[in-house]
Amino acid sequence: MQELGVILLAAGQGTRMKSAVPKVLHPLAGRPLFLHALGTAQRLAPSRVAVVIGHGAEAVRQAYCGAAVAWAIQDKQLGTGHAVLCAKELFADFSGDLLILSGDVPLIEEATLRAMIDKHRSQNAAVTLLTASLDQPKGYGRVVRDGAGRVTGIVEEKDASDGQRQIHEVNAGVYVASSGFLFAALSAVKNDNRQGEYYLPDIVAIALAQGKSIETVHVADAREMIGVNTREELAFMEKSLRESINRKWMLAGVTLKD
Repeated sequence: MQELGVILLAAGQGTRMKSAVPKVLHPLAGRPLFLHALGTAQRLAPSRVAVVIGHGAEAVRQAYCGAAVAWAIQDKQLGTGHAVLCAKELFADFSGDLLILSGDVPLIEEATLRAMIDKHRSQNAAVTLLTASLDQPKGYGRVVRDGAGRVTGIVEEKDASDGQRQIHEVNAGVYVASSGFLFAALSAVKNDNRQGEYYLPDIVAIALAQGKSIETVHVADAREMIGVNTREELAFMEKSLRESINRKWMLAGVTLKD
């Protein structure tokens, strides 16, 4: 059985929250935001879990009291690709697959993550990414495909052409990648973009250039992949999470009341 590792990205400052509190520590349903995604990932029984922290690192570390995780420090915010690379040493002797997700996507479902892992392994892919279709895709990287439906690239909105911005399928920012490929590819990622950052999605272009397989899993309920960046979005997540819990209990024959 191939090993599974998890890298959770929780280093961002979250300036749009307009708070001195690190974004991933804002409470959602009574728990720090990042613990929702982390808990879901841990239900996959990974053999190793790394949490990448930066802004308010010690406070984030102290907010977690569960099973052992390894902590990686991202001192400078140089992009998602750089954040993952900060965890490289923690997986130096690891040869399995790595699930990468952000600490601000609390509604991601275990079943969705399992579907990604299964697809990745059954297709012997180098990278498998989660996608969603949004009526208003502003702010998200677009998934570019050819006429046969094959992924030909991921383009961040700031770098997208007018035509690419009309694409509704977006990159959800959740990945499964083979560890050997991932860190070698990240070492080759450049920051020659408008933000001057090292983009994690650039590993898709590297895989394509090497003739490797890229797979996708499309999530039907886009709420699973929506991140929290503002207080308004946090309030929306609170409502959505309660609705999700209600649906689960209703299926079990129990209704929660206010």
